[in-house]
Amino acid sequence: MNIKKILRAVLCFFLVLIFPAQGFAADNYTEYDYVPVLMYHHIVGINVKAGDGTVISESQLEEQIKTLLGAGYKFISLYDLYNLKVNRDWNNKKMNNKEKYVCLTFDDGYESNYEYLYPLLKKYGIKADVSVITSRCYDSYVPNEGENPKMDWSTLNEMAQSGLVQVYNHSLDHEKFNVNHGWEFIQKALKAEDQLNWNLTVKRKIHVFTYPNGFTTPWMQKQLKKYGFDMQLTTESKVVCGTTPLYGVPRITVSSGEDGQQLIKEIKKAAARTFN
Repeated sequence: MNIKKILRAVLCFFLVLIFPAQGFAADNYTEYDYVPVLMYHHIVGINVKAGDGTVISESQLEEQIKTLLGAGYKFISLYDLYNLKVNRDWNNKKMNNKEKYVCLTFDDGYESNYEYLYPLLKKYGIKADVSVITSRCYDSYVPNEGENPKMDWSTLNEMAQSGLVQVYNHSLDHEKFNVNHGWEFIQKALKAEDQLNWNLTVKRKIHVFTYPNGFTTPWMQKQLKKYGFDMQLTTESKVVCGTTPLYGVPRITVSSGEDGQQLIKEIKKAAARTFN
């Protein structure tokens, strides 16, 4: 046998002995050891070109929901995920959940969420979470040219009162975090939180901040945690595992053109990035 192959085999053997926790086996976890958080935005009633991460058709969304249900997934809210996390051993990467869980999140607060998503939630008896740009929820807001309409407080309250939807903070004006204006960003986040408290009739059990475009830093995450945000959502394409911090929750972007089976494959890829 080639001496190089022998040395390589010996090295690999000792690496596995020394670093067992690193998990060289890619299958050293199951769907019960993590929770995928899916990120959606706008919904339309017609088919759309594949590959767009900001829009999905109603029929595609329903097909994905049916496929996930058929694969044994249970749809939970971010509040449910929060409770799963706080009651777990944070040093264990595997969550060892009782069921296969998944979260649906929708950013920006598009009116299409009420038109298309809400009926699907009622039809299948599942949950979702919506993060809104609070300044755009008022009747006085004038949309920019070409901007898709957003939900108002009346619509958001109807959805929240159903118990199927929880409404969270996606900033005051959707400006991305800029390290040169950190404290200004915090003040806007807190003002948006006040607007949610004033206008929502259903009291939220936790406070969640969803970063515009996913832009953040460890400093900002620490500050928002200090100011009372229980969970912060990013756009890092991984899954939530036992060691995932609540101030840096990753999410999988769902793009147009993906069917349910393709989405499950994307979930598995995100899990591989998380565990390997």
